[in-house]
Amino acid sequence: MIGDQAAPYITKLASTYGQATQYYGVTHPSEPNYVAATSGSNWWVNNDNPANLFDHTNIVDSLTSHHIPWAAYMEALPYAGYTGAFWPSKSEPLYASKHDPFVLYPSVLNNPAALSQVKPYSALAQDLNSEHAPRYVWISPDQCNDMHGGIYATD
Repeated sequence: MIGDQAAPYITKLASTYGQATQYYGVTHPSEPNYVAATSGSNWWVNNDNPANLFDHTNIVDSLTSHHIPWAAYMEALPYAGYTGAFWPSKSEPLYASKHDPFVLYPSVLNNPAALSQVKPYSALAQDLNSEHAPRYVWISPDQCNDMHGGIYATD
């Protein structure tokens, strides 16, 4: 999509700041790729089942053990620490836990302090403007803006 006339902002960001041209997903669908990106493996799971839990060491464990502040920002997440699989509904979800790997790890899910760091995207600007801005930031788009489908079409 770099260079696509329908994506000028992303093209500008890539040309200004760089891009990872040798990064590839480990599988399809989404969830195993998010898990692999945050833990180093998809743990032999190749589905988007919202009941999946991954009891493995992950980026949050590493960041926490090194006292590195982190936060994950999810577009369309209704509030910090939300643990539902979908929002606003399963039939028409904007937020989906398959794009939020943090709630798939028991070490985050069962830890209120860690879970409070999984926040709505709307909290990002305020957090970055504070004196306690996280050093590690993860951002996931909602299902309208994840570029998997939706209204994008080539002419």
